[in-house]
Amino acid sequence: MNELQGTDLKTNVFSTKKLTDAQLQKFNIGIRVDSEDFIKISPNRISPIVLKKNLGNIVFTSKNAVESLLTNCSPAELQFDSIYCVGRKTKRLIQKKIGPVTHFENSATDLGNYLVEYMEGTQVTYFHGNLSLEDLPTILEENNITVTKVEAYRTKLSRKICA
Repeated sequence: MNELQGTDLKTNVFSTKKLTDAQLQKFNIGIRVDSEDFIKISPNRISPIVLKKNLGNIVFTSKNAVESLLTNCSPAELQFDSIYCVGRKTKRLIQKKIGPVTHFENSATDLGNYLVEYMEGTQVTYFHGNLSLEDLPTILEENNITVTKVEAYRTKLSRKICA
């Protein structure tokens, strides 16, 4: 380590999420910074037949699922009895764009366990992405709760090659 002191090393930082100008300005002038989004979110088309009926208990595990749903219809068209979600940011987005959240947890596993114990009814509609984990649906199905899965979006990996 002592050998490195006083040398003119340039630090390189690469972020796999695109940084804003304000974020870039926080780096020291001697640090070279680059960034690029390594994943892209593409909303899926959701059948109007799915969205026209009252869906009862709804589950979201990400903001991406909420945003993708809203590319398919307006909030006024949605008929949900209870909305459950994972994460504070997802909860805030739902409350801002759709309506009140019945309950949220910080993990899908915790939400699944909560639903098994406290949810009214034995059916949920789960809006998710193509790479979502199976923890939540597995917990629910093992406890005789029917899960209707709706793939709301796809996560695509970027093809950018870093030197």
